[in-house]
Amino acid sequence: MSRPGRTFRRRSATSRSPARSSGWARSTRRSSSRSGRGASPRRRRQPTAERPGPNQLIASTRCTGEAMSVKPARPRRTAFLLVALLALPAAAAAARESPDWPMFRADAQHTGACGSEVPAVLGEPLKVRLGTARLTSPVASGELVITASADGTLFAVWADNGALAWSRPLGSNASAEPAIDGDTVYALTEDGKVSSFNATNGALLWEVFLPAGLGYTLPLTFSDGSLLVSTTSGTVLLLSAAERGRELWNASAGGRIRGPVTVGGNLAYALLEGGRAVALDLRDGSQNWSTPPGLGSSNEFPSAYVRGRLYIGTRGREVFCLDSSSGDRLWNRSLRSAISGAPALGSDLIVVGMQNGQVHALNLSDGEPAWPGEYDVGATVALPPVLAGGMVMVGNDRGTLYLLSASTGQMKTQRSLGDYRLSSPAVSEGRILLTTSDGWLLILGPVVSRPVAVLGLPAGLISTGEEVAVSGASSTGADGLPAAFFLFDFGDGTDSGWTGERAVTHSYARKGTYPVSLVVRDENGTQSRACRGFLEVRNDRPSVSLDIPVECLAGQPAALGAAAFDPDGLVVLYEWDFDGDGDYDWSGGSLPAPLNHTYDRNGTYRPAVRVTDDNGSKAVASGELLVLPERRPAVTGSGGPPISLPAAAASVSLVTLAALGAGLSLTEFGKYRLLTLLLVPLYVRLKKDEVLDNYLRGKIHGYITANPGDHYNSIRDALELSNGIVAHHLHTLEREGLVQSMRDGMYRRFFPANARLPPEDEGHFNIQKRIVATIRQNPGISQKEIAQKVGVSSPTVNYHINVLATARMIRVEKWGRRTRCYVVEDQPRN
Repeated sequence: MSRPGRTFRRRSATSRSPARSSGWARSTRRSSSRSGRGASPRRRRQPTAERPGPNQLIASTRCTGEAMSVKPARPRRTAFLLVALLALPAAAAAARESPDWPMFRADAQHTGACGSEVPAVLGEPLKVRLGTARLTSPVASGELVITASADGTLFAVWADNGALAWSRPLGSNASAEPAIDGDTVYALTEDGKVSSFNATNGALLWEVFLPAGLGYTLPLTFSDGSLLVSTTSGTVLLLSAAERGRELWNASAGGRIRGPVTVGGNLAYALLEGGRAVALDLRDGSQNWSTPPGLGSSNEFPSAYVRGRLYIGTRGREVFCLDSSSGDRLWNRSLRSAISGAPALGSDLIVVGMQNGQVHALNLSDGEPAWPGEYDVGATVALPPVLAGGMVMVGNDRGTLYLLSASTGQMKTQRSLGDYRLSSPAVSEGRILLTTSDGWLLILGPVVSRPVAVLGLPAGLISTGEEVAVSGASSTGADGLPAAFFLFDFGDGTDSGWTGERAVTHSYARKGTYPVSLVVRDENGTQSRACRGFLEVRNDRPSVSLDIPVECLAGQPAALGAAAFDPDGLVVLYEWDFDGDGDYDWSGGSLPAPLNHTYDRNGTYRPAVRVTDDNGSKAVASGELLVLPERRPAVTGSGGPPISLPAAAASVSLVTLAALGAGLSLTEFGKYRLLTLLLVPLYVRLKKDEVLDNYLRGKIHGYITANPGDHYNSIRDALELSNGIVAHHLHTLEREGLVQSMRDGMYRRFFPANARLPPEDEGHFNIQKRIVATIRQNPGISQKEIAQKVGVSSPTVNYHINVLATARMIRVEKWGRRTRCYVVEDQPRN
């Protein structure tokens, strides 16, 4: 083996086998054993001029090719042949002339060649970090580069400066190379999901799930509006891209497939284990022909098609040329070493790399050497050859990339890329593109200096109403300047406006997937392209409200109430922080109504309640509670020492009881009257007309008169007043006898002074009886529907449902995101 720099070796002796008879391939046209389903006729795309993609950032080029003959078909499918397959030879020619690299090995024919120029000098590559997982070989359209990571993320990167255009989670690992068709990107995951995305912004267009367990690790092949999915298990599927991935047929190739399916003419070609090749009809997946074993022992590379011939390179040191219409062998050539990658096809030569470091070029017509010798790259050829701009690009396993003259094999330039495990390269718009096994994208070619927006989005579950932090902290300006201004678009019709803040927060009112984007500008006013990402809001955040007194006495129990509701699930955890210090003092799976807590010391406290739903989303409500010192006013007698309130109360009680006689017993009503008599000297009562002179107090009194039975929170929300104002005036109105109240579960409901209060029934108030009656009349009704029928809020219903369920009066069942309620003696409907 020669050293690098010794460009040529003497031509080695090679053997060439003559063409064998046409009987070498076993023709099985119209095989009765086909396993695929017949395909529906597809509508042919109308011929259009070359059209740029959105914003003219993505190019889609079509070129015409040579004419082809179409073999006879069944009468009912003749139109299908003419409409669906005439464009395929044109695609082969377009692949070599187009500057793009839209799929693995450049095109559906896997020629490994394109019409793009390559850099005359290989400078230091631009390195773009895309995580740490292995990346698939890149594909490109115009300046947009697409690659997928093994951990399941699809990336779109601008090749001119390495800026991330967008990224999209795929939901599963991805090892198959994606494909681009104009303004659409297609991706395949290992669990069999095929997804279609808008190439400009990454928006999901459609996705389909294929049968599991077939081995979806081979690159996608796109041809004439259809996606060919080849699997290692031997199944080939054809999907219609125009019909949102509808399966046209699936067929068995007759063995395990070693490389992606190649398209040529009206056939799809697969290489199988054991050195066999098979051709499937693109119309219905039926087997057209197959060869016996003999095409090498391990065909791990895709075949390549050009002008009616199929070229195969094997690890068994041989190159085969087959007639693509019959599978007959036209020629084969044995080389000195095993072939290490897929071949590259030019207009008149085939180039292969060898494990011994040699690069060979053969004539397409007869397999004779096309160069005067073989170039030696000094180590195993690790990067399969690529033909572009009159050059052959090839690399060895030591990380060195070489450019050779396609006509002579002489080396033009080289560049050491470092200790990377590199992918099969791609070429587009004058740039060489490679990816590595540890998450790097390498770009060799011209670079444009402009600001780069880098969008940082949070991971994990996002709920409605939750403050989400969105960052642009890693963004940069042009020529090393910092990014000075940021514009965040949140994808829900709102944006941040231009701001100097590198990070902002935003909340979403509804569930859904939101396209978030960032544009940055440096101090010179130079603006970046948009960097896009996606936030998926998958959970409705629970709601919680407090019902606590404005004030209480130290040493006496204070009734602390709260109501919680989860629109799309259940609240599974309640936590109370009684003093507002951030440490939660009580937790449980249900909420007592109310929860009594005694404050030992006076002061102002901010009790808070936190609830957690079954998706882990949390909500917090807090309020302010004034704890007063325990009141023990002094009562003095004539000439005697001060008497404490309990003693005075006892004295007055005796006098009062004597005066009232036997008609006043110690009932609840009597106790209330007695307590009133005891406390009359302790405050001055306002006149009723003075009480209502206050505008807000009169407004609250009028609202209660018009809406008897409304609770505190409802009054506050309806009149749009603060907690403190409502609590103060309600206390005054009740103290002055203008309104009355009663506790209803965790709520306190207010009525006009002359109203008759609803009676209690075995501890359950009127609203609970109405709920039970509604459920009995409508078995299986949801909580939302109960709230509408009873005429109260959903949190109120949620609270009473929990109380009734705890008392075993009703049963609650969860059906998906809904709940169904039944009275205990009822049975659920099937």
